Amino acid sequence: MKPFMVVLLLLSAAQASAHPWGPIQAIAGPDPMTGSAEVLFQPKSQFPAQGGIAVKAAFLPVGTVFLVGGQGEVMLDDSFGIGVASYSMDTELTPELKGVKNDIGLTYGGIRVDDSFLPKRLFYLNTSLTLGIGQAWRLPRQNDSERVYCTFGVIEPEMSWFLNATKEARLGLAVGWRYYYGADVTGNMGVDLGGPSAMFSILYGKI
Repeated sequence: MKPFMVVLLLLSAAQASAHPWGPIQAIAGPDPMTGSAEVLFQPKSQFPAQGGIAVKAAFLPVGTVFLVGGQGEVMLDDSFGIGVASYSMDTELTPELKGVKNDIGLTYGGIRVDDSFLPKRLFYLNTSLTLGIGQAWRLPRQNDSERVYCTFGVIEPEMSWFLNATKEARLGLAVGWRYYYGADVTGNMGVDLGGPSAMFSILYGKI
């Protein structure tokens, strides 16, 4: 599945969390029990979920490349969530291997679990772990060449700082590290695709 399709599905799920079961109450007054503000529209039913888009900078030995994708999750309580994440390289990468330039591509994704600390505060800390699979490909720039594929497992821990911009939207900055296993990615691709990264994300939904 293409990354932008994953993002659209995640955003649709997050929007559905705001009013999943039909009628929306218009011009809702303040809730005397919770002290929430008066709003124009107030969904009658909600469940905690969020999703959104992300841009990730991967710092490789041959330079920095950018990946685009998204993530989405269901919150099991106030701080712990489980969902999915997917990213795909969106930068041209052409390292030399045996004297021949190669075009490199990378896509990975999987199950994502995370834990937030004081998520109701204006700023809060989040730690996460993505466990999944990835695929890289290499295409030599020479006649009659064929793509070389490499499939592997991925482990990516991350630490994020989030700003609650609104009750439903939050902005995040993260740092992380990608680990690959199950295949010789560097040997097959001619470049180490693991290592540190930084990410900016925009999430929407109820937490």
